[in-house]
Amino acid sequence: MKFSLFPLLCLTVCLLFIFPAYGKKADNQEAKWDTNTAFTYYYDSREYGTLNILTSAKGLPMELFFWGFTDFHGDHQSDSGPTDFTRYFMEYRLLKGLDPEWTMGIDGLGLIAEYNDMNGPDNNLARFGLYHKLAYSLPWEKDGWWQTRIYPYETDGEGWQISTSYFVPFTSELSLGGFADINFIENGKDRWVIEPQLTYKMTNHLSVALEYRYNGYEDANPAVKGSGVAIGLEIIF
Repeated sequence: MKFSLFPLLCLTVCLLFIFPAYGKKADNQEAKWDTNTAFTYYYDSREYGTLNILTSAKGLPMELFFWGFTDFHGDHQSDSGPTDFTRYFMEYRLLKGLDPEWTMGIDGLGLIAEYNDMNGPDNNLARFGLYHKLAYSLPWEKDGWWQTRIYPYETDGEGWQISTSYFVPFTSELSLGGFADINFIENGKDRWVIEPQLTYKMTNHLSVALEYRYNGYEDANPAVKGSGVAIGLEIIF
């Protein structure tokens, strides 16, 4: 069954353009907001397409950082076509770094709140926890980072999550990034969601990507495959 993309697109567009609009209003002052937006289309080996809309903003009031995305997916192995989206998933985070004076000198610690939603009834939840981001230098004179997030509380009351994401640049054009989530489910089997991605930056506004996808929730469903490989084209604004 198809769903209407209109409400979701409206929400995404608002998130994409409220931040830049605020920055324009602040032209007569010192503009501190830094926003980024990217659109990526993927085609999955399981014969469906994904449209990913990602946005981020730093330098917000109270030194907050915003990051999030919405994925619009087609059905697995369907005849509906590569742009016939029938599913969605969204994830948005608000992060606040903590002063090392408050954390016994540990740099990179902060508070985090996350909101998730997907198609279907009662599939939305919020998570709250801590994160730690570690920046490091690589032997080939590039700088990468690794972020770990721990969410001990979820509003659905069904478990908790540990999540990590990373960025490893090999050259100015080629990099490896991605994430791995482990969901601890009360009275149920723990579920992994993993997506490493190799990205080649062709210009400042255009990249190609090769992504491996594993979803433990899909893997538990005998009607679909839990893993696949996707190729993508990203446009960055």
